[in-house]
Amino acid sequence: HDALPIWNVVRLLDQGEVKVGHRLGEEVADGAPYLVMEYMPRGSLAPLRGRLGGQELIEVCQDVLAALAHAHAHALIHRDVKPANLMRDAHGRVCLADFGLAWRPTSLLAGGPLAGTPNYIRLEILDNEVLGPYSDLYALGCTLWALVTGQAPFAGRGVREVLRAHLREAPGDFRPLVDVPAGFEAWLRILMAKAPRDRFQRAADAMASLGDVAPDVVRVRE
Repeated sequence: HDALPIWNVVRLLDQGEVKVGHRLGEEVADGAPYLVMEYMPRGSLAPLRGRLGGQELIEVCQDVLAALAHAHAHALIHRDVKPANLMRDAHGRVCLADFGLAWRPTSLLAGGPLAGTPNYIRLEILDNEVLGPYSDLYALGCTLWALVTGQAPFAGRGVREVLRAHLREAPGDFRPLVDVPAGFEAWLRILMAKAPRDRFQRAADAMASLGDVAPDVVRVRE
């Protein structure tokens, strides 16, 4: 439908369980749960890796930060921010999808169960750190890195090597394939700092700093 998304999050429209005799492309067990989500006709940002730059890049940053701010305000850590989970509606606005791994951190369990996509995960759990909004911001940094350079910062390695690199290695040379605003790399590297205390602590902090990177395009979108 044509309604604008709320807070840049793909909306849940309905849910239920599959009844006997229903078929959804292939045989589905009776009682299997289903979700009906808002239609995103322009698909995910995954095909745009290495092709997203300039004003469009900054507007994507705005949209995703708005979505994360909304989730974090409800004490939810998404835990799987990546290009495939950033969807575009008919208006071109980017919305955050797939809250299947979302988690509410507590002081009783440091990092929570290990979950996420290796190329875009910050393993606070292995450093005995509590997950927080800064964890999603690290994943956003890896996502933006992929969107402007063509691949995630530690892509091309085995899973164990990728996880180890997230913990111990700084990203290598930043080589965008598209034009990016002056100061964008420095902003991006704050998102991707190894220690949570060295990152932006909230999406609002990252948004405010983004205004210094590209003041002409960072604004509340109408």
